[in-house]
Amino acid sequence: MFNIFKKKQPKFEFYTIIPGLEHAFPILPARQVKMPWVQQSQAQFKKILANNNNMPSMRTSASYMCSGIAGVANTGWILTTWHDIEITTNGDLRTFSWNIPVLRRTLPFTHIGSFDADIFGDFAELPPETLKTLIKINTPWRVRAPKGWGLLMAPLQYHNETRFTSALGVLNPEIASNLDGVLFWHVINDRVVIPAGTPLCQLIPIQLDNATDFVCRDATDQEMSQLELELTVRQGSWTNSNNLAKKAYRSFWSKNEKS
Repeated sequence: MFNIFKKKQPKFEFYTIIPGLEHAFPILPARQVKMPWVQQSQAQFKKILANNNNMPSMRTSASYMCSGIAGVANTGWILTTWHDIEITTNGDLRTFSWNIPVLRRTLPFTHIGSFDADIFGDFAELPPETLKTLIKINTPWRVRAPKGWGLLMAPLQYHNETRFTSALGVLNPEIASNLDGVLFWHVINDRVVIPAGTPLCQLIPIQLDNATDFVCRDATDQEMSQLELELTVRQGSWTNSNNLAKKAYRSFWSKNEKS
């Protein structure tokens, strides 16, 4: 039945200034971009589980992958490259050159930009083997967001990408709506080709200017009881018990918050 009291979810709209690009290299739901190691990990977990049904570590895990990893893998959307890109570095940790296929159209932006070392990398502490110049991959994608909402542009986690890491940043569409990949480049003396469709960064919806009160304290007796319930649920199954854990959590607090 339709619930008139159900909270309406914020709607984000991604649009491209190059017509039709959504058919070739769209913004993708994060859950559709699979981590390359997961299938092998899952198969190995099932093999271990079959041979060690009563190992405490197996019972409490109850899944082939940490729920926190699965959660971030399914949150938000993925921005990808929309054409092939060749990046060449020469070992000086500062400069690079780039090349792309010939695109026979006039665009209102430069395909590849940068934040040069003398305004960032000379002062910020960067990981070893990283270009001091940040490479900026400009795209034709733009975003509209509900009032008060923006995007956390974050590096993809657990995706086996070692050539670059996306810089972390918050995008407020009221200030800038363009979706571009800003990258820490880790190949310092070589030529690298990034194919079209390569994931650049993850787009996670967040509320802007949302200052929230918080407290730090010891657990209450009720909270300790809920943790015991969670442990019971996890240890009582050899399979993924996330759905049961959520059901038990909601049931516990719906009853205890009323008492």
